[in-house]
Amino acid sequence: AGQLMLVPVLGFFYSAGSAVAISTLVDLSSNVSLLGDALRQASRITVVSLICGALLTIPFGGYALLAFDASVIARTMYAVVGFFSVVLLTGWRYKKSLSPKQYFGVGAASGVILGATSFGVAVLPFLYSGADTAGRGRANFILWALFCALIGFAIVLVGGRVGTLELTRALVLIPIYVAGTYLGNRVAKRIDDALLRRLV
Repeated sequence: AGQLMLVPVLGFFYSAGSAVAISTLVDLSSNVSLLGDALRQASRITVVSLICGALLTIPFGGYALLAFDASVIARTMYAVVGFFSVVLLTGWRYKKSLSPKQYFGVGAASGVILGATSFGVAVLPFLYSGADTAGRGRANFILWALFCALIGFAIVLVGGRVGTLELTRALVLIPIYVAGTYLGNRVAKRIDDALLRRLV
């Protein structure tokens, strides 16, 4: 969910496509660093269901990112950031456990947003639903976020939005972002499940 903060800040200085490219590269690096623990704890069927659903609709969002006016995409990104920031801050979570088919539907609904903005946080309230532990929900989200980062990078790369400037700017931010991710991961391992669920 770090992109909820990173993309809007970068959007003040760079174009929407450039901001998405930089944030995607930075987010990708942090998710790779968390991959080992996530693979051990995650539910494969949950993550695969989300990804399969998203793959159907991502092209629509990707087309919007590359084809629409930059100001329209920028406003869309800020609207998405505002909405999901409110959802996450209120602590709302879907209470019931979801079936693989329902996760497929959540992934499909999130795919358009993902393709257009690189934000994958729409699934977060659902990954912390039901009887799954907070640790498993977090692991599922890490794998989903890695998928989001790979897709986002592919979209901006194909669209010609990744150049030397984007790579240079990302390289400056990556060490800071990864260090923060490392510290956050250590804290998450030391707190109990109930508290982690509330914090996330």
